[in-house]
Amino acid sequence: GADSVVSACGEGCVGAVSISPGGFTGTPYDQALGALGDKPVLCVAAENDAPSPAACESGRGVGLSNYVYQEYEGGAHGTALFEADVEPSLLTVLIEWLDAHLTQ
Repeated sequence: GADSVVSACGEGCVGAVSISPGGFTGTPYDQALGALGDKPVLCVAAENDAPSPAACESGRGVGLSNYVYQEYEGGAHGTALFEADVEPSLLTVLIEWLDAHLTQ
């Protein structure tokens, strides 16, 4: 999911949200990001959920102008981050990101 959404973000796709990516599709996350151009990307990972933090961090080096990395404490993976006791909540971050990028 988190890796595939970036790879599948082609024509008509306005941006991508990756929750706990890790190169699970065989293509390194940063390489998949390189094809997105200026499309906005939100990458989310928990600090102890390897390899997700490294994947999100690799995205910073791609040079996308609209790349945001939100890191959380702990080791929650994927949708478990929605239930984690973290601030700001993932739901809040996601809604604010969508509002900022879908209303442009």
